[in-house]
Amino acid sequence: TDINNLENTLNTYLKTTLLKNSNHIRKEYNSDIFGFKDIIYKQDYNFYEEIKNSWYQSTYQNIKININPKIKIISKGKIMEDINEKN
Repeated sequence: TDINNLENTLNTYLKTTLLKNSNHIRKEYNSDIFGFKDIIYKQDYNFYEEIKNSWYQSTYQNIKININPKIKIISKGKIMEDINEKN
């Protein structure tokens, strides 16, 4: 259906855009915008201790980021009716 096609298109666009931008920020600014280091610190302190001194130089640059958006359109809405009612 048209709604399924739109959902798929939006999911693909969002995934591509987020991956492109997050990789650009990682490479250009070497910035951990998602806070992966903090997550590792909280989830696996022993591993954090191993990587903390080389985080930005090697570990962070090799992390594979996986994004799986799941946009679900729940209603078509009444955009055209609202526009026509105002005129």
